[in-house]
Amino acid sequence: MPAANCDASWPMPWPMPAAVRKRPASIKSPPARPMAPKRWSFWAAPAFNSAPAADEGRAALVTVLERLGLKLPGTRKRALLSLVWNRLKLWLRGLKFKERNAAQVPTEDLARIDTSWSAAVGLTMIDTIRGADFQTRNLLLALRAGEPYRLARALAWEATHAAMGGEGSKKRSARLLEAADALAGRIDNPHALGMATMGRGVAAYFHGAWKEARAVCDQATDIFRNRCTGVTWELDTASAFAFWSLWFQGELAELIRRFPILVKEAHERGDRLAEANYTTFGGPFVWLAADQPDGAREALANAMGDWSKQEFHVQHFTTLTARTQIELYRGNGPAALQHMNEQWPGMAGSMLLHVECVRIFLVHLRARCALAAAATSKDPAQLLRQVAKAAHGLEKEKPPWSRPLPQILRAALAFRQGDKTRAANLLGAAAAALDGADMKLFAAAARRRQGQLLGGENGRTLLTLADTFMTSQKIQNPERMTELFVPGFASSE
Repeated sequence: MPAANCDASWPMPWPMPAAVRKRPASIKSPPARPMAPKRWSFWAAPAFNSAPAADEGRAALVTVLERLGLKLPGTRKRALLSLVWNRLKLWLRGLKFKERNAAQVPTEDLARIDTSWSAAVGLTMIDTIRGADFQTRNLLLALRAGEPYRLARALAWEATHAAMGGEGSKKRSARLLEAADALAGRIDNPHALGMATMGRGVAAYFHGAWKEARAVCDQATDIFRNRCTGVTWELDTASAFAFWSLWFQGELAELIRRFPILVKEAHERGDRLAEANYTTFGGPFVWLAADQPDGAREALANAMGDWSKQEFHVQHFTTLTARTQIELYRGNGPAALQHMNEQWPGMAGSMLLHVECVRIFLVHLRARCALAAAATSKDPAQLLRQVAKAAHGLEKEKPPWSRPLPQILRAALAFRQGDKTRAANLLGAAAAALDGADMKLFAAAARRRQGQLLGGENGRTLLTLADTFMTSQKIQNPERMTELFVPGFASSE
């Protein structure tokens, strides 16, 4: 028997205001006369953070939080300190709780739980460190209250934040997901089940299990779409992580199919955050696959034209990756490296480099930019030292999916030193490992470079394999795509 339909606001009686569905022309300050705390807690943070006018929304969110005795850390360093303190409290406390139904919990306590939840989910996709702080606070409040639905969703989302730590956090993330699954299954609430499923998919993403992440996030999307209402944020988030997983998998044909559907849905409801998430990461490859880098740059400008400039957000990170990869595709290594170097201080200050998969991806991308820039530099030695340093750092990382990435860098350095045999061997090893990590486009690019170095019949076979895969993914210019992923071999072409 199918479970009953749910609303994400359950057990709250108020529907989500229409303002959440679309970006308001201007965000107004909260009314002078206090609104019901539960109503504010339900929609304030997601409503404001779904718009590029997040600076105004942040001020409104601060007011809402203060009314309930909660505080938004003024700086990211303070947010980090708060997060560390709250995770220490959680570690000391454990996950035990005394179960109570919502009617047994004081209204003010429920309001604090729902407000911290709203802040956590609203901030996570923009300001990860503050989102993590509020998420841990939310879990502490939910454990103290013991209301099972709120606790199940808190456990599920806490697991995704734990997973951002990477390999070292796998056990903790798994324990949280197990607890979320058990509680959601017992109460049989569709939204809790959807959150537990999405939590598992997002955690898989942060652990580099792209295939699992895509499949499980798609399952979560089905639960939210078919069994819940009022779940715009949940649908956006599950769809985004499935979409981003496609990029890491190199499944551009499916990514290209999904992109216009997802962007159209986001545009129709005025959800600029979702549009930006799709367009700035993964989305540029819709145009790059079609050999249209200028189209990718135009789409990027349209998505991020009026975004907040006060702080470095997740969307600034994804825009940085897009701009640098577009320039790499164009063969403009110096411009790619300039973008990266100009934005690196903001990136470091955002604390996103504490997220394992973000750090690995960005360090490798920065090294790719340096390799491409070295090809036309009058003094490439310094750039090549940077690449060697990046390779050394990546070799210390723990996730299996990261291990082939320094091999690509080492291959380019060997090629620059005239050792084509070693370069080809490193590229072959990297391609095989990337296939095993389900990063097929990275693998195809490495294999194509290996074929160019080997030449002869063996080289032609590798080139054919790589080009066949790229063509199947609707890539019109395999050489330019190869230069994006495996730069630094100009004379091998």
